[in-house]
Amino acid sequence: MHSFKRFSDLPAELRVSIWRLSRQPRVVEVWYDADADCCHTTARPPALLHVNREARAEALHQDWYRRAFRTSSHPRDHYIYFSPTFDVLYLPRHGLMGYDDTARDFTLHVRDTAEHVRALAIDHVRTDTIRPWEPYNKLMLLLSFPHVQEAMLVVGSPPSQSPVGRLHDRKTLRRRSYESIESSSSSSSSSSSSSSCLPAPSPSSVSTPSKGDVVLVDPQGDTSAIMEVINNVIESFSREIEAVAAVSDHSIGIDNSSNSSTSPLPKDDSCSPGRTLPHLPCLIPKAIAYHRQQRHRRRHKHRPAICA
Repeated sequence: MHSFKRFSDLPAELRVSIWRLSRQPRVVEVWYDADADCCHTTARPPALLHVNREARAEALHQDWYRRAFRTSSHPRDHYIYFSPTFDVLYLPRHGLMGYDDTARDFTLHVRDTAEHVRALAIDHVRTDTIRPWEPYNKLMLLLSFPHVQEAMLVVGSPPSQSPVGRLHDRKTLRRRSYESIESSSSSSSSSSSSSSCLPAPSPSSVSTPSKGDVVLVDPQGDTSAIMEVINNVIESFSREIEAVAAVSDHSIGIDNSSNSSTSPLPKDDSCSPGRTLPHLPCLIPKAIAYHRQQRHRRRHKHRPAICA
């Protein structure tokens, strides 16, 4: 499209259709920093938001990308763009504590996110590294996203001792987080004039990761072994649900024996008597791969922007 100089002469309806078809799926890897009360990501910002003002305005007006992952400490000035239709939210395991209480309560710390996630990916934890609390915390994490249609289990990923340390070096991580998280000041300045063009990015402003963008692919290897892993995880989730239901029944039984009119659990709690246990998500096995982007030699120092 850089060579199509008459793009701005096309009818507006056709240009909007082209912007719509240009959306690309992403794996948005996010982790929550409890000390700073904010989220970080290794995902590139959506390219459509940086083509020109018309494309950006259309994408935001149509809610193709939403400002998500805000926190109470940063309700307006710190967010990550996320597409409910195309993007996969990937919450990897990190640190010695694995999927701890902070990971379990991700949706309590992060605003404007849980209800918009349709595809969610988490790591499979090997038996030699799993912590006792992780099966329950992972289950609660999955169930905290009410509209998830695809739940993916990333198998074969090595354990990391620091947030997303296995995927990117620290320099790349800082660069990605800076680029993907936009402030309200930058977004307001970039959308102040809907009829102007954004300048074409310079070569130095285009970041290329050392290992490429994270993508999720079908795992290679013994299919029976992979399905055994999936079945074991589902079985562990079932045991956790049964344990929660047993504790709930016991607590309500004690409460009823004392003739208390107040139940210790909400009436609409999924583990209350007379209600169906939470539906276990259908886990799809996935593996991590890297989409390497080639650096192309530029013949010209500056490419013309696409004006609309």
